[in-house]
Amino acid sequence: MPGITIKPLGAIAAGLARLQNSLYQPPSTRIEGVEAYHWPSALQPIAPLGPAGSSPLQIPFWMGQNLNYTPRPDAEYGALALKVMARYPLARFCIENTKDILCATPWSIQLRPKPGESKKERAARAKGNQDLVTLSNFFEYPDGENCWEDWLRPILDDMLVIDAGGVLLLRSKANKVMGLRWMPGEGITRYVDDNGITPAAPSPAYAQLWEGIPRVNLTTDQLVYRPRNIAPCGTISSYLYGYSPTEQAAKEIMIGMARLEFVLKYYTDGSIPDALQIIPAGVSPDSIDETYKAINSELAGQLAKRRGWYMMQGFTQDGKDQIIFPKEKLLSDPYDDLHIHKICFAYGTSPQRLLKMLNRASAEANQEAAEEEGTRPFRRWVINLVNFIIQRKMGYSEIEMVMNPENESDIAAESAADTKYIEDGVYTINERRELRGDDPRAEPEADQLMVKTPQGMIPLAEAVKAGVLAAAQAQAKEQQSLLPTAASGQPQPGAPTPKPKPGSNGKVLRVDRGAEPVLIEGEPQKKSTFYSVN
Repeated sequence: MPGITIKPLGAIAAGLARLQNSLYQPPSTRIEGVEAYHWPSALQPIAPLGPAGSSPLQIPFWMGQNLNYTPRPDAEYGALALKVMARYPLARFCIENTKDILCATPWSIQLRPKPGESKKERAARAKGNQDLVTLSNFFEYPDGENCWEDWLRPILDDMLVIDAGGVLLLRSKANKVMGLRWMPGEGITRYVDDNGITPAAPSPAYAQLWEGIPRVNLTTDQLVYRPRNIAPCGTISSYLYGYSPTEQAAKEIMIGMARLEFVLKYYTDGSIPDALQIIPAGVSPDSIDETYKAINSELAGQLAKRRGWYMMQGFTQDGKDQIIFPKEKLLSDPYDDLHIHKICFAYGTSPQRLLKMLNRASAEANQEAAEEEGTRPFRRWVINLVNFIIQRKMGYSEIEMVMNPENESDIAAESAADTKYIEDGVYTINERRELRGDDPRAEPEADQLMVKTPQGMIPLAEAVKAGVLAAAQAQAKEQQSLLPTAASGQPQPGAPTPKPKPGSNGKVLRVDRGAEPVLIEGEPQKKSTFYSVN
């Protein structure tokens, strides 16, 4: 269009990056108060070797770090090794179960709440917001082909196995995000700038490998690469690539794989039958060897034929044949339960279904609680990933995605919980209806906090007033009960001090409880009240 000048933004972005780095101002190399003639003296530190303009490094890296394009070059386990470990059946069961739980979790697109804003106010603000509808439709098929669950599963698999979830942003010619495509994380190499930070666009930040060599470069505006757990552990790779649940449980998984191989060999290899026969020493070794080879070739790998005899030469006490029934190999032991618990804990899933159930009700409750708590960190990672894309890459800064676990499946328990909340004045009727996805009631009482009393449901404010009045009445009654009674004429503990009485001689008498009794002229002596003359 005439009158409009289009300028490239690359130089501007590079200038902003240089400005950000220049915000660091190095201190003086001299420490005040440290002098060489002091004894003892800490002495001045060695002057830094970095050239002028150098700023602190975020992570340590090798000289020429970006020339090494192999992901995880110094890691104990590479991406391929971790993927092999993830094929261990127990680990794979847990991975798939965690993916099932997260993919089935209901999600919604909503406005970000403002400070102090109620749900009702936010709902009123969201009415007529077309952006919410647009984003909800977008994330039903994020890549335009696969639904939300099918799109999310491979991303979760990368996160759980190698902690390298990647999403490619498909943009239109107008630079608008039109789709989100999963990118396999094992083929992504991270670049760093001279401060050890991932370079900002338009500089390349990542490289996608093909057959082990860089194929294309990608910027942070093109690829969202989000490791969930950066856990520095003394290697360069640990600063750049995530520490996945599979890598955390690697040793335990390797033990499980070895045990599984042992069990597999028991059923596929070997020729040990149910019984061994010790043959007297007089039998010729050639006969034993011939018999051994015949049995071994006949029984090896043959489950049906292994239920037989095996003969060998040896010494017996009475010179007769000795028959031994060997003990079966221990294919399962108490370690299996501990092993199952460890693997399930690593992936945030419940081991309940893999163990012997003693009580069905408590087992199901424990399973649901364990899965909800165990998958919470992974659910938060999904939410943060999607919200980063929505708010930073798509430009909807006031919108977010939320994921809510399944509500209570037990209708009776759900109803009892709602009733308890309403009767105790914790929630209003409409607040609970809103939580269940129902329309609010129009009655004014539905928006009031109510409490249950013997007279029925009453507003919370009236209950508070009634409670204060009842407490005051009870206190007055208690004080009344402490006053002296006419029948006994004796003061009760806590009663007010009696007023002074005049004596026969006109002097005022003072009441002293606990004083020695005195005879009062003209009055009979009382045993329970002691008087003394002023």
